[in-house]
Amino acid sequence: GARAVRKGSEHLEHWTVRGLSTAASLMTPLNSLLPLFPPIRLRASSSDWFASPKFALPHGSTPVFSWAPQHTDRGSVQASFNLTIWSAVGRVVWSGDAASSQPRMRYPPDAPRLEPGTYVWQVATREADGRISPPSAPSALHVALGHGEWDGVPWLGSASKNVYSTTFDCPAGAVTSVLYICGLGYSRVELNGHVLNTLTTAPWTQYAYVNGFSTLDVKDLLLVGEPNRLVVSLGRGWRDRTAFRILKGDDVASDGKVERVVRAKLVATLSTGDSVALSHTGDGKWHAAAGPTTADSVYNGEEYDARVAERLRGGAHNAL
Repeated sequence: GARAVRKGSEHLEHWTVRGLSTAASLMTPLNSLLPLFPPIRLRASSSDWFASPKFALPHGSTPVFSWAPQHTDRGSVQASFNLTIWSAVGRVVWSGDAASSQPRMRYPPDAPRLEPGTYVWQVATREADGRISPPSAPSALHVALGHGEWDGVPWLGSASKNVYSTTFDCPAGAVTSVLYICGLGYSRVELNGHVLNTLTTAPWTQYAYVNGFSTLDVKDLLLVGEPNRLVVSLGRGWRDRTAFRILKGDDVASDGKVERVVRAKLVATLSTGDSVALSHTGDGKWHAAAGPTTADSVYNGEEYDARVAERLRGGAHNAL
């Protein structure tokens, strides 16, 4: 316990620790004996404007790790920290210490490159008085696919069809499972009856030159021992050319004549550390159909035919 007594103009501090009583000036402050709490609010971010901080970082990026130390006394500062990164299967990718009062660190450029996949990282801090915090709770970090990983994964598209579906199997023991998908202009993704996103679009870009894609964690939705069903519904979005005229003639060939297209790849990490593609567009297992959305416009809304939706639930897809 601690008590402070003021007598006249004199302020006397008196501390009692484990039954021993002594003047504050003759002992270590009580705060230095208190345990630290683990850091909180862990975040791995990127300066790349394409990156969504919720889950994935772009391939090849050098993320900035940040956290919030939990000090037990006002005015305390972090003196140093230790940060460790593990792969999805528990292998140490990088670990390092730094003497710094700043609760952040950029991944060193000479450290091993973070290849596509899921990682886990933790940080522990040290105070100037020598106290060391427990490690933080683990925080996930995902690095998305690079350009080379999209080789052999073509776009699927049709002027008359706007719903694409496939079925695939998932092996037992998959540690992570991630769906990478770009649906232009808008897309709605369902896996085994679960909607993975609301109606979303890739980042607004000049589609003829570059397109962003979504990275979705689907591990908890996959079935083992029975088929998994993935369905992607597409809308024209900002690619509706009745509203937006293409100004450059060479952009027509680059952008393609079909407005509603999809490119997708679902990758699982096995307990061995190996990555395997469970499904991707162009693998010969996808089907297409004219969906219940018979017309859609950013400005003029949508027309929806529920009778078509009912037929599609019965499996009325055409092989593509």
